[in-house]
Amino acid sequence: MQKMNNALLESFLSENVKTGSRKVWRSNIKKIITLQDENPQVVFLNDLISLGKSDPRFSHLQDSTWHTIEKNTNSFLSWLNNQSPKVEEPKVEEPKVESESSESIKEGLRQKQEALKISCERQARLEKEAKEESARLEAVLEKEAEEFAQKEAIRKEEASKKRLEQLFGNFESEEIPDHYMPFDMEAHRQKTKTPYFEQKNEWKKIISAIRAGKHIIATGHAGTGKTEVSINSAEFLKGYHFKVGATSATKLIDLIGSKTINKNQEVKLLAGVVTQAILTANKTGEWVILTIDEINCLSEKIQKILNGLCDGTRFLDLPEGRLKINSGAKIVIFGTMNNGYNGTNSVNIELKDRFVFQKFNNLPDKILHKIFEPYNADMELEKKVIQLSKESEKCQKGLESNPLGDDARFTTRSMKTFFELHEQFVMDKIPNAIDEALEMCVVEKFDDESDQKTVRQIIKRIF
Repeated sequence: MQKMNNALLESFLSENVKTGSRKVWRSNIKKIITLQDENPQVVFLNDLISLGKSDPRFSHLQDSTWHTIEKNTNSFLSWLNNQSPKVEEPKVEEPKVESESSESIKEGLRQKQEALKISCERQARLEKEAKEESARLEAVLEKEAEEFAQKEAIRKEEASKKRLEQLFGNFESEEIPDHYMPFDMEAHRQKTKTPYFEQKNEWKKIISAIRAGKHIIATGHAGTGKTEVSINSAEFLKGYHFKVGATSATKLIDLIGSKTINKNQEVKLLAGVVTQAILTANKTGEWVILTIDEINCLSEKIQKILNGLCDGTRFLDLPEGRLKINSGAKIVIFGTMNNGYNGTNSVNIELKDRFVFQKFNNLPDKILHKIFEPYNADMELEKKVIQLSKESEKCQKGLESNPLGDDARFTTRSMKTFFELHEQFVMDKIPNAIDEALEMCVVEKFDDESDQKTVRQIIKRIF
């Protein structure tokens, strides 16, 4: 087989192939020239084509393509054979069948085996290099992905900081106007925290919500830790805590304050708890948590007045005009509510839209036992008290045959009161300490005598 090269190929193409077809012919024949250069020991075109078919570089080529390559190359070789002797190479004749000998067959087989060995070694080397290259690519891509993720995290963190700076930045302290009666705001700085046992990340979520400037309503039964979380939030943020308990009888004046006359016979404004919280936030620039217990006890009218505190306008309507929350002042309303209690209202949809909600579930027995640890009661008594709370609640929900009114509840707070009272009764050697403490902490809280009787029956069954 003639030795082929690119210069001869170009001469062949210019003389024999139409201009529009030269690109395809050139691409086809160059593959054979490449294989011939890499495998000089191979003397037959068919062997070169076999090597090409097993070469990973050409694995995408179909058999029909290889057939075309073979035809193009044979045309090129025929042209080479007709050129001057300078470009000719000795013609290798295939051994004639009739003159075959074992030695010639062995030599032919040896040559093919050597060529196959070289081809396999080359393929193995290429596969190894491809595998190494793939591993390097994967490592680089992983590194680039990590770098991108880090940059994206930094970008998002900076964007979040910038947004929060816009929310709470540019704060300018404002002194409390002279027309207000002085009040001790430092008395509201929360320096201590109350015991609280977190259940399902509610504490972490509430702190994050406060930092985002969101007003919060905590829902759940009494004694589940709602108020404790509001107090501890103020302590954690090194801020102030103002608290007011709402009832169905709460009036607007109870929250915002009223006019009064000081010792100098001057008309002054006696700030209510809500007004005090706003004035403190405007002056200090520190976190102020305004807790409104049982916020759903407030009348519809008062709820609507609170809307202005909780939206972008951030103001409170007072008789003498609007009290505006300064730009950058950090004040959050923390409402608590127990759905379904007598004297409660639904929170209006406008106010709901300005709050985020966090439900506090009933405390599991494991946490209740931790709460009761300081009272030195035995485990059996603790279990019975917890059972009493659960069975009372079932009766109040109508899940038992004996209905029970809802004018009193045996909550976590009531259970703590029982253990405190029981502990003191034992120390003072009061007879029947358990029964007497239950009478005072549970039974007598119910107004209806039939309800008292039902509770005593539950107590007798359990204790």
